[in-house]
Amino acid sequence: MRQQPIKNKTKRRIQIILILVSMAFAGLFCRLIWIQLFKGEELQKMAYESRFRDVEIEAKRGVISDRKGRPLAISITTDSFYANPPQIEEGQEAEIAAQLSAILGISQTEIMNQITKEQAFVWIQRKVDKDKAEAIKKLDIKGVHSVEEPERVYPKGTLLANVLGFVGMDNNGLNGVEASYDKVLSGTPGTLMVEYDSKNQRIPEATQKYIAPEDGSSLALTIDETIQYIAERELKKMVETSQPDRAGILVMEPKTGRILAMAESPTFDPNAYNEYDENTWKNFLISDVYEPGSTFKTVVMSGALEEGVVRLQDSFYCGGAIKVKGGTIRCWRTGHPHGNESFAEGVQNSCNPVFVTIGLKMGQELFYKYLNGF
Repeated sequence: MRQQPIKNKTKRRIQIILILVSMAFAGLFCRLIWIQLFKGEELQKMAYESRFRDVEIEAKRGVISDRKGRPLAISITTDSFYANPPQIEEGQEAEIAAQLSAILGISQTEIMNQITKEQAFVWIQRKVDKDKAEAIKKLDIKGVHSVEEPERVYPKGTLLANVLGFVGMDNNGLNGVEASYDKVLSGTPGTLMVEYDSKNQRIPEATQKYIAPEDGSSLALTIDETIQYIAERELKKMVETSQPDRAGILVMEPKTGRILAMAESPTFDPNAYNEYDENTWKNFLISDVYEPGSTFKTVVMSGALEEGVVRLQDSFYCGGAIKVKGGTIRCWRTGHPHGNESFAEGVQNSCNPVFVTIGLKMGQELFYKYLNGF
């Protein structure tokens, strides 16, 4: 009679345990379903990212050349060095930093800070010159790797610098033609996918996925390198003699409007643009606004001859100035006026009274016709 209650209690306990175990399994099953359906993609991505590292491979920028195909801006291949801090041998950080500092000329503290970061990838220095790159490779430091990157080079130095502009460390155009045509020149970067094991170490024999970069398109300018060189040479002579704050020479092909040369002073070397005052980077010949001055006389002359308003032998008189609606426009030879002169002589002398007289004869409608046409 006493054994029956004991059996009932034992049975109830077993039932409770079974119920609890069933609930636990049901909870785990629901959790698995939730993870699989709602978190599966996110967790898979996290696992993939912890296993693989993507190193971006920059594309080579297109060549910028003059109208005859002579290169003015090119890209060469250089080595850039990076570190995987988890792969750096513990206790060797200071020695590695000292070795790299001696070669690269970077402070040991700066390198130490980089290689001890809690990150999978850090740059040490990008676009290292050939001799230094070879010295680092000979050290064969575990956790320090290199990848090839293109570097922009301007083989003619300061020639056409204000027009060409320059690129930044990431190979993106920052100024001049390099910036204006950045999308054309830059191309599409590639990717090097590297596989790592559970200890965050690079797997030497693992298959590496390499997506090659697509190089940028090349660009041909209307500039003629020879004419540009002559313009810059003559500009330099003038600057040395007259010492202006700034000066420029622009050479245009009249029939087409093509710019054959655009020389400016002061200028800079785009290979080391950051060593120059940023005011020298400016292409003031196209960025600043100027009154056309006497250069506009060619428009007035062309319109007047085309419309028969004036003939080359027509006579004019320069008294040193001419009055127009209460204002006075002076000739550049006010103290020694040109006197009587033909239209052809007035053009040769760039005489203001002659051109004012012709402009008044043309009238407003005809004058603006050629102004807008130009």
